[in-house]
Amino acid sequence: MLTAMRRSVSGFFSKLLMLFLIITFAVWGVGDMLTTGMSGRALVSIGEQTISDQEFLRELAQMRERMSTELPPEILDSEMFGAQVLNRMIQTRLLQLAAKDLALSVGEKLIARETMENPMFQTVDGRFDAKGFTAFLAAGQMTEAAYARIVADETLERLLLNSSDLDQFRLPEAYLMLNALGRHQERRATLITLTSPVRKEAQEEDLRRYYDEIKMQEFLRPETRTLQFAVLKKDALKGKDDEARMELGYQVEDALAAGDSIVNALKAAGITAEEKTLKEVGVDGTFASGGKVDNTPVMAALLQQGFTLGEGEATGLLTAADGTYFILRVAAIQAAEPAAYETVRKEVAALYRKEEAQNNARQKAQELKTALTAAKDEPARAALLKSPGIQLSESGWLKQPGGTNPAPNTIPAMLMADLFAAKKHQVVGPVMRKDGSAVLAILRDTRLPEKTPKRSAAEEKAQLAALADVLLDGWYRSIVARHPVVQHHALPNLGAAPR
Repeated sequence: MLTAMRRSVSGFFSKLLMLFLIITFAVWGVGDMLTTGMSGRALVSIGEQTISDQEFLRELAQMRERMSTELPPEILDSEMFGAQVLNRMIQTRLLQLAAKDLALSVGEKLIARETMENPMFQTVDGRFDAKGFTAFLAAGQMTEAAYARIVADETLERLLLNSSDLDQFRLPEAYLMLNALGRHQERRATLITLTSPVRKEAQEEDLRRYYDEIKMQEFLRPETRTLQFAVLKKDALKGKDDEARMELGYQVEDALAAGDSIVNALKAAGITAEEKTLKEVGVDGTFASGGKVDNTPVMAALLQQGFTLGEGEATGLLTAADGTYFILRVAAIQAAEPAAYETVRKEVAALYRKEEAQNNARQKAQELKTALTAAKDEPARAALLKSPGIQLSESGWLKQPGGTNPAPNTIPAMLMADLFAAKKHQVVGPVMRKDGSAVLAILRDTRLPEKTPKRSAAEEKAQLAALADVLLDGWYRSIVARHPVVQHHALPNLGAAPR
């Protein structure tokens, strides 16, 4: 089984293993799994098969023993390791059922060959060691029939792994050519831009309601702090060794903790310094009143330390990057909060008008799209496009963005993607622009390059990867659809790995 696990680390099938893990973790979670004791009940059903909690605990103990020299105890004892063991058991059962669906089986001759070629059961000169094999079965309290079943399961699993490996697969030339042509095709469209200005002034209650909806996103003022500090002169600690400086720091820190001011705390230690204040400054050095602190090592250290302390807390004697000593106290913390409505009413009104205009333009564009799609012929469409507030423009021949083809600035990226997925005369969009307008497009024509474009090895690899994803998803869904995975109760208590 470990051999199969190692083989599945890379390539196509590794994606299937990830899907098993992702799906089961998403459905069950991990934290809720570790609450009940061993009961002998079915822990998980895979189709008509089951995994009991006793089977799970036995497999967990075996895996812990096997991996004890490779993984630390904290991982072996973790919830995640237990969940991975269970998921591996589920995956093995699903593969066994998939092999059964395909009527695959392993004969006695193949089992015998696999056993005789196993390095565990070979002598130094490469011959089969029958006594070593018998001793292995005895040590594991396993019958020969049980061992044969394990070998058969691993062989079938390895067969499915190999059959799912697309590393050596090559796509047909026609498929690659069509994809290359598709990636290099050009398309031409009519662009339809709609704007819809707000016709009436917003009511005060509408603005206040809108402000409440957006204040935490648009008008949140970050936390600021008022920091009191004193910077010592360079010769203030002249003649003091490291021990004396440390003792001075403790003395000042104790004085500050007792409620003394920075100046008095330093004065008591025989040092004269001037106390200064950074009032309502943010972690980025910006003041609430405007402006920024000076870009010096001392200021950088003050901000770094000042936003790690609680209100009223102070530091001892600290050193900035340039060797300057300073002391700091957090005098006040102003929590992050949105600006008051009255101070940002103009901005709220502007945002409200812009959003109303966008909503109106979007609705108008959607109505036009419905009408254009329902129009029976081109004259009917042309008549619809003469409505007021509509601006028409021709895109010219567009190349699909990617590689050496930059996306045009005049067409939103989402609209470009829709255009290269649309059929001729199809209406796509609407997509909103930053200026509040909505834009639709009608695909007019498509043309292919005159010569078949050259393909790189990377492009072929990308095509193969895309195809592998499709095959993977289909295979996984087909297996689980035939053999649904259902967890009946939580995982038993994992306990600790035996030492």
